[in-house]
Amino acid sequence: MIISVLIFLSACLLLYLPILVNPRLILERGNDLQEFYWPIFYFIREHIFSDFSLPLWNNMFFSGTPLLPDPQSFLFYLPNIIFLILPIDLAFIISLLTHSLFGGIGAYLVAKHGLGFSEKSSILTGILYLTFPRTAGFIEAGHYGFVTATTWLPFLILSAIKLTKRPNFSWSVLLALSLSGLFFSFTTLFIVSALLFILFVAGSYLFLKTSSVNTLIFSALGIILTLGLTAIALLPQLEWLPQTTRYILLQDRDVYPKWNGKIEFIKAIFPHIIGNGKLINQLDSEKWIASGIFLSILALIGFVKLKGIFKILIIIIVSGTILVSLNNVSPLSSLLLSIDWYVLSRVSTRVWFMSGKTIFRKTESSRLFI
Repeated sequence: MIISVLIFLSACLLLYLPILVNPRLILERGNDLQEFYWPIFYFIREHIFSDFSLPLWNNMFFSGTPLLPDPQSFLFYLPNIIFLILPIDLAFIISLLTHSLFGGIGAYLVAKHGLGFSEKSSILTGILYLTFPRTAGFIEAGHYGFVTATTWLPFLILSAIKLTKRPNFSWSVLLALSLSGLFFSFTTLFIVSALLFILFVAGSYLFLKTSSVNTLIFSALGIILTLGLTAIALLPQLEWLPQTTRYILLQDRDVYPKWNGKIEFIKAIFPHIIGNGKLINQLDSEKWIASGIFLSILALIGFVKLKGIFKILIIIIVSGTILVSLNNVSPLSSLLLSIDWYVLSRVSTRVWFMSGKTIFRKTESSRLFI
């Protein structure tokens, strides 16, 4: 395990090397990290140091906005205590790097202890997840919440697998911690992940017959613990929900990014093969959905080797993800725009994280080579 962690640390340092050499690449990019997260984190930090209390109201904008029910305030996200200890710039870099590292470790644990991969195959899975191109896109765009969310996804998957096989209280706790981490990172991903977890547990119990009543009991316990851990922000969010500006989107229904055609979408998935250097530099952050050449080949081999039921599952997940991400050029565009939750999500390609979840099954093909 120690050797595996050192390997992931080396991969993580290599991934962040340009940022470590020149922090301005991420800190002064004019992205969400600089223009949105940095001011909020600075405000919270200064308020705590000056008033010795948590700020529940953000008075930096006009007459102020509520900070307590703000899903992106990170006010109660415990790992962010690092921002009270270190300078904000340094804390952001360390936090991003650490979250990526633990995401890779989490993927390794899923492969090793959840799916029964060999040690080498598990390490490969962790590295593939750690260097997943979509995560690099989140870092470039300054989407701090998405980077932290990718840390918790593997642990959610691990807890889901373990709860269907050997349910006990410890996996309920891991489930609660994982869902809570997702909630405080990005609410939309939390909702989607929670629904998928419920469907997974229900499917394993009702159709696959691979779980017992204890699975339902400890899964329910994990959800109850999640509600307890998130209640301090969840309840205010629910109360303020009808008053949020996001509901304005329902009056003028529109979702981004806007694709120029299906060809552009395909080029965005494989920019290094079909596209060119100019395309890569011109792509909007929300259009960065590159899957990676090696990962795509490995995924295809893994798909061929999967059993029938898992092939069907992968086809459903990937097809659904593509149809949603296509947005304005999707054959389901009109139907999608009539769905409130789709419009409220604002960016269609944010469901692309689902392709990261399929890594754990697709990389089973690595057993062919390792």
